[in-house]
Amino acid sequence: MRNLIHRATLPFFLAALFIAGLEGAIALVGNNGSYNTDFFDFSPLEQDNLQKHTIYDKFETTLTNIPSEVVQVGDSSGFYGVDPKVVTKVADRLSYLNMSCCGDAGWTGYFYEAQLAIMRQATPPKFLVLHVTPFWSPAAPAFYGDNALAVLIRDYLIKAHWWHQVRMPSEGYRLRVTNLVYHDIWVDDFTYQLHQWPTLGYPPIKEWRRMIAAGRGWVPIPVDIKDPMIKGGNPGVCKFDRGYSENELLGLVHIDTLYDYLSRFAELARRTKTRFVLVSNPVPCVVEQDAVFDDVERQIARFKRDYPEAVVPFRYFRQAPLNDFSDRWHLKEDGVVEHSARIGAALAAAASTN
Repeated sequence: MRNLIHRATLPFFLAALFIAGLEGAIALVGNNGSYNTDFFDFSPLEQDNLQKHTIYDKFETTLTNIPSEVVQVGDSSGFYGVDPKVVTKVADRLSYLNMSCCGDAGWTGYFYEAQLAIMRQATPPKFLVLHVTPFWSPAAPAFYGDNALAVLIRDYLIKAHWWHQVRMPSEGYRLRVTNLVYHDIWVDDFTYQLHQWPTLGYPPIKEWRRMIAAGRGWVPIPVDIKDPMIKGGNPGVCKFDRGYSENELLGLVHIDTLYDYLSRFAELARRTKTRFVLVSNPVPCVVEQDAVFDDVERQIARFKRDYPEAVVPFRYFRQAPLNDFSDRWHLKEDGVVEHSARIGAALAAAASTN
């Protein structure tokens, strides 16, 4: 009976031994563990989107653990619109790190980015900057709550659940296998250097990473999307989303959504002994003092009363010259320099009051 059991289990034992030996050899030879994660889809037929790569590159592969006195998060208006070198030059040499990515993360995603940015610093930064464009309100459907990208940031980068971390060494070779089969190249990095991004005009992935590293998270806006608001020549009246606050229960309950989101950032800053800074991108259109304007001004005033240590250096809605913009969401060239310098001056003034 014992011999029978031995003969029956021997193939399984040998298979397990072979697999263990193979995994050990791969672990010794080494692979790019940076991409041994389910953060990406690893689809050989479709590229992961640029936003997902930008977040991963900034927080995991390119700007990881770079110390900085100021850390910025938020949407792409800040990603393309704030040059850390200009800010630092004006802000009495305060080091600045631009970790902003994209509106696709939503306001909840920006908060997770803020948590992640502070976690990745050996010591908490002096300032946490949230940079957003007024064209996207906190309660707008596309930017409200835990969307798919926000969940990825939370579960894969902040919580780092063990089942996303404890992986076989060979799983780090998934990219090599798919790259070899579909692109005839044996590399454990993404093959986008061989193809253009789905966003025509964006640089290949390796150049994208190089630009991010060189600019401490900032790159100039790569494309001109021919926004009619900018190309028209004459600034019209701004049309902002009305979702900065909400009514529920047939209008019996009013929720200050902008205030609620900002208070989450301010509370995070208090817990980590960091000063919260709110910066909104300027707009290329005429700002009217309508119901949306009044609603936001009221919520900002409430926020300043409740969090007097927070820094809100500019009005939330403010107009800048049309030629400073690439499109309604993003600044270009001189606009970036001027906006970055204003942020630097505001930080210098705030730092002097500490």
